[in-house]
Amino acid sequence: MTETAGIGSALGAGLGVACADFNGDGWPDIYVANDGSANLLWLNNGNGTFHESALLSGAAYAAEGIARAGMGVAVGDFDGSGRESIFVTNLTREGATLFRNDGPSGFTDASTQFGLYLPTFPYTGFGVQWFDYDNDGRPDLFVANGAVTIVESLRGEPYPFHQRNLLLHNEGSRFREMSAEAGPAFALSEVGRGVAFGDIDNNGTVDVVVANNNGPVRLLLNDAVPRGHWLEVRLEGVKSNRDGIGAKVTVLRPGLPPLLRRAHTDGSYLSSSDIRVHFGLGEARQASVLVEWPDGLQEEWSNAKIDSLIVLHEGTGRPR
Repeated sequence: MTETAGIGSALGAGLGVACADFNGDGWPDIYVANDGSANLLWLNNGNGTFHESALLSGAAYAAEGIARAGMGVAVGDFDGSGRESIFVTNLTREGATLFRNDGPSGFTDASTQFGLYLPTFPYTGFGVQWFDYDNDGRPDLFVANGAVTIVESLRGEPYPFHQRNLLLHNEGSRFREMSAEAGPAFALSEVGRGVAFGDIDNNGTVDVVVANNNGPVRLLLNDAVPRGHWLEVRLEGVKSNRDGIGAKVTVLRPGLPPLLRRAHTDGSYLSSSDIRVHFGLGEARQASVLVEWPDGLQEEWSNAKIDSLIVLHEGTGRPR
């Protein structure tokens, strides 16, 4: 179907890929990070075909207009705008790129504005994802790092490619690197590649699994304190796919901005994450959940039980 869909009309290395409705027309699109060439944004025409629009949309290159070595991709609504932005990891001395989704005007490289360029500049990033590690309601970032060329300071070692991973805390207007304060797991220097995310121990915090080259798999259990309230949502589709993949899930909190997330397992790098949709609620003690299923049906569930996992079965909510 590649040629029929039009996706064969442009080429790239294709290291990181994520699907989301980037232009808000109700159809899932595809973003591809390409190592050393322009990234690609395939916009869905709604008829089984796609057209490539990364350059016109501002998501092909970073601000300097030069192709970077895109590896990992994270897609999410980091700023509460209701639109999903794109974060791409790159090589050492390139810095990661935050393509902020500005709606009809396309994407803007906001890496420097949000303090994400400098902390990522010394590293080669691979696996990455938005996740609210302290449940304050704002998505943070975890980046697994590991060089692909010899790090000069490590020359002479048997495997001189190891780097530290990064934890970047979303403080609203900027991100702050928390790696030095995040425990002994972040003191390790290894060759990070794939990363998957999910609440492994079902305690309401998102944990991280890191796959390393020439090293062990690491399970990073999230014991962050203090932390806010939380809610996890597992979808059961009927007319939609069984797991509700692609559904938009919005949590409504009295007196606070809504939180938009999406049911998905893609993104990061060579990894598949937990399908359950996690929300940090901050200080909120009440919440309702609005689900827009992939077929367009909208349903609402009021008075969700916070600090718990809830299962939402398509067709059992109040129609919107």
